[in-house]
Amino acid sequence: MLTMFSSTAPLNKIDDSMKVLLTIRAKPLPPHIKIVGSYTWIDGEAKTIQIIEIEKGHEDEAFKALNNILLQYRNIEGLKMKIQPISTLEEAAAVQGITLHKR
Repeated sequence: MLTMFSSTAPLNKIDDSMKVLLTIRAKPLPPHIKIVGSYTWIDGEAKTIQIIEIEKGHEDEAFKALNNILLQYRNIEGLKMKIQPISTLEEAAAVQGITLHKR
């Protein structure tokens, strides 16, 4: 299962966010959670997305672990975070009976 974690933070809170991130990255993730990619950009505020792959059959454990990570950011004023399931274009098309071939 693919999941997207996204966040936005005021520019004056980047240092606070990075301190939390360094603390989180000091510990390994559970084996059923894999970070596929992390991306960030500035657009009036700091924005970040991470694409996360969760091993099938471990969704409950993974979401508990991810929620515990999110809670570590709770004291950063103005920070907004969200976790949502995502799918590939091929998976989404298949729901409609369309076959897309990967490039």
